[in-house]
Amino acid sequence: MKKTDFFAAKAVVSVLVSGIMLFSENTFSPVYALTEMHSEESPVYSEEINGVSYTLDSEGVFTCSGRGEVESRYVIGELKDKIKKVVIEEGLTYVGPVAFYGCDRLTEVTLSDSVTDIGLMAFYGCTGLSDIDISGGVTFIEEMAFENTAFYNSFEEGAAYIGNIFYKYKGELPENTRIKIKPGTTGISPAAFSGCTGLVGVDIPDSVKSIGSRAFEGCTGLSEVIVPDGVASVEIGAFRECTGLREITLPGSVTAIKPDAFSGCRALEVIYGCKGSCAEAYAAENGYRFIDTGSSEAVMGDTDGNGSVTASDAVLLAGFLLGRISEDHICRKSADMNENGKTDIADLVLLKAMLVGV
Repeated sequence: MKKTDFFAAKAVVSVLVSGIMLFSENTFSPVYALTEMHSEESPVYSEEINGVSYTLDSEGVFTCSGRGEVESRYVIGELKDKIKKVVIEEGLTYVGPVAFYGCDRLTEVTLSDSVTDIGLMAFYGCTGLSDIDISGGVTFIEEMAFENTAFYNSFEEGAAYIGNIFYKYKGELPENTRIKIKPGTTGISPAAFSGCTGLVGVDIPDSVKSIGSRAFEGCTGLSEVIVPDGVASVEIGAFRECTGLREITLPGSVTAIKPDAFSGCRALEVIYGCKGSCAEAYAAENGYRFIDTGSSEAVMGDTDGNGSVTASDAVLLAGFLLGRISEDHICRKSADMNENGKTDIADLVLLKAMLVGV
């Protein structure tokens, strides 16, 4: 055998063995083996899949370019140990689930403005990842996308925002806490408040357009929630096991209520919404009382829910604010006189003023 033939055969065997190793490791999606191009100076890896080009240069910069999505579980085998920086270029919109899972030498990620979604556990376990440039175009980040990274570990306990997304409440939420999500937030990630039993209220700004699955799962202290206009669906398990939830307001923009959205919500009685809406249909199908927010049924100031506003409503509200009356005995929607999503002393002042005709 000629010397040149020997090295050519050796290269072919090397590629075949690498492909077999990749196949054995990948359990998430079809395998796409990278082509290894040898040169005397530096090895470069490259591949094109479904119109998306993936390249790794000698400095450890992994670039994704083209149109569409970064494949799920793309980086596997020996390649993941060589990546130090990831660049997602303009034209790509989605970083797939577990795409860069476990790339522990990765320290930096740059996302273009075209990226809107980051998938489940996309960068999970990238322990060295500390520098992430997330554009304002990102509107949705899936659960655990950045857990076990230096980036996420650097967050203090409390509300954790990534870009314009409320990503997660980190740490243990104190009892009797009401959270006001900051204006300009566009989405709430899946499981963002999951298991936060101390959460008794949440103010969601109108800028929020998506609320992820299991976002408020197990928030047993929640009694009422107002979902802002613009949210298109109530996702799977969004309020599952919110055992204290008594009433919820769903806007006309909601066109789908996914399975288990309110499963285990044993106290849920009233759904507020628009006549002819998805919310009304859901209430009818599941035996909830429906109140049209455009009708006179929801009387402002009628805290006892008897259809009229009298001095007894002010007495009832005062008793609630003093902690002498349980929230189960008042209609929070009608008691919220200034419609800011909270029931407090300001509402009592407005109610008294209305009663005396001021």
